[in-house]
Amino acid sequence: MAYLTGKYRAGIRSKALLGALIGGLVFSPLAVAERPNIVLIVADDMGYTDLGVTGGEIDTPNLDKMAHEGLLISDFQVAPQCSPTRSMMLSGTDSHLAGMGQMAEWKKAPNQQGQPGYVGYLRDDVMPISETLKNAGYRTYMVGKWHLGLDEPHMPHSRGFEKSFVMLKGGASHFGTQKGYTPDKPIAPYRDNGKEVESLPKDFFSTDFYTDKVIEYIDEDRNDDKPFFAYVAYTAPHWPIQAPDSWIDKYKGRYAEGYEKLVQQRTERAKALGLFPEDAAPYAFTPLKIHKSWDSLTDEQKAVSSRKMEIYAAMVANMDFNIGRLLEHLKEIGEYDNTLFVFMSDNGPEGGNPINIWKRYGEQAANDWKATYDLSFENMGRPNSFAAYQEWAQASAGPFRDFKGTVTEGGIRSPLIVKYPGGVMGKVNTTALTTVMDIAPTFLEVADAEHPETYNGIKIYPHKGKSLMPMIRGEAEAVHDSDYAVGVEIAEKQALRKGDWKLVWVKVGPVKTDGWQLFNMAKDPGETTNLADANPEKLAEMKQEWEDYVAENGVVIAEWPKQK
Repeated sequence: MAYLTGKYRAGIRSKALLGALIGGLVFSPLAVAERPNIVLIVADDMGYTDLGVTGGEIDTPNLDKMAHEGLLISDFQVAPQCSPTRSMMLSGTDSHLAGMGQMAEWKKAPNQQGQPGYVGYLRDDVMPISETLKNAGYRTYMVGKWHLGLDEPHMPHSRGFEKSFVMLKGGASHFGTQKGYTPDKPIAPYRDNGKEVESLPKDFFSTDFYTDKVIEYIDEDRNDDKPFFAYVAYTAPHWPIQAPDSWIDKYKGRYAEGYEKLVQQRTERAKALGLFPEDAAPYAFTPLKIHKSWDSLTDEQKAVSSRKMEIYAAMVANMDFNIGRLLEHLKEIGEYDNTLFVFMSDNGPEGGNPINIWKRYGEQAANDWKATYDLSFENMGRPNSFAAYQEWAQASAGPFRDFKGTVTEGGIRSPLIVKYPGGVMGKVNTTALTTVMDIAPTFLEVADAEHPETYNGIKIYPHKGKSLMPMIRGEAEAVHDSDYAVGVEIAEKQALRKGDWKLVWVKVGPVKTDGWQLFNMAKDPGETTNLADANPEKLAEMKQEWEDYVAENGVVIAEWPKQK
């Protein structure tokens, strides 16, 4: 058996051949995919059941097809917020070791300040896959949301991305206004290959633009023989919920029955698809104090609320359309069949209101926010609006509990879709516990690259994840054994997962718990029945695992001064 390298490999790839007979030598599909391109697509604040393939009603034919032609992993654990997830995804290790134990914008407790796990940028003693793949001979591209550091040494172009067009912070207008979401950064910072972007094109819409840009990067390097790694970090459907009118119009009237009905419908479909146990109870939809039951709303309130979900759905559908554009382009240039595709969300759906961020800066700031934007019903979704879909977040999470910012499943479970040349097709894995830390070692395996022990004279943290390739190739049902434990901690919310068991303690906020809770995730993924009192031995075991996790990863549990 012979393997192609150099210009001969590139020639085979350009014709998208799965096998060839040249000069008496047979080239197999595995030869073509020996060092495939890698495309990592990340949605921002998308709910678990927003996709058709996971039970949603939003039109997502391209992602659905990707799942039908590849592998859908149901139990994929991320962090409850965006930058901690992204730090683990790129580094392959815990967010605290990577420096992102908490988002940089959030206030840290006095005992967390100055601690290495809470610096708010991707630390130098972790090695992002962009740098490793670049050093291994890959072209490396990034478009979209970075959120892993605002200063020069910690921007994408300094962390291994050869070409990048990024929005540095956590969110911004999706249109060309460049409006940010905090009073101290009213204009969102963008960088084009490290250079400050003075203004965006007049016709800028984030998802369309990022897709155009990554296609441009790929085409610029088509004549060399290097594979590429493209990180497509869409900012959709993160608030502000905005979309072109033509996309919003597609969903007019679709959500008139309300959020409780939507939860029910999505849960039924998720069960029918085998993604949620038929005999398990879903998490009961319980509107927060700021929300009301659908039937209690006035007709005007229902119209405003349903409009929010229409816009959100339009953002998800538009993202899927653009993913389809990227896939179709790769087919046209002969790269589709030699590309590993991975799709995920960075966390669960966002249930908060962006005005609360401005309120942290004082009453005047909140008033300024209201004066800055046109928040009318007629303007919702357009460039000068800044709405969020709040009460619909629980519906986006479907049968799972809560939403972004929590350590319950609605906040930290994402569907993972993987399509690989020569990999399994049409398979759904609902039993294997996997985590976002598994992404980096997966990419390094297919790239035949090694994670370094040291880099630039700095000792590098090893990966805590494992390659998912045995699952992707159909050789194994899981890569972690039943003793594998993974923890999560952010802003006084903490959880630990070990096999089928999960430990949860939410100390603050509208979904706070009364101490540790214990759940059997195989039987109760909706986290409806607390087994802590009934299983004291398992509870003690899990609490010890939690203490071990804290010690091993530099976790600092917040301690705030007592209020007088």
